Amino acid sequence: FQSLQYKVVSRSIDDVIISTLAAFQALCSKKLWNVFLSFQAVMRLVLEHNGDNHFRLPHLKMDTMRRAGTLMANVNCHVSILD
Repeated sequence: FQSLQYKVVSRSIDDVIISTLAAFQALCSKKLWNVFLSFQAVMRLVLEHNGDNHFRLPHLKMDTMRRAGTLMANVNCHVSILD
């Protein structure tokens, strides 16, 4: 994803580190939070499907919840899934 957004020529490991840090700094916190919540939702589905990955990716409607002020801090996972 990042490589498609930022075309930077890196000639050394230090260049890669500098480019990575710059790309991270340019990324907005809203995008990072969306990725974090999506990751949690997918991990919950993996647990629900006993490690299988045959499921549809969830659409969490984060923008709608953010506008309404109801965006969750974490994705809930019922304790029965963990048994």
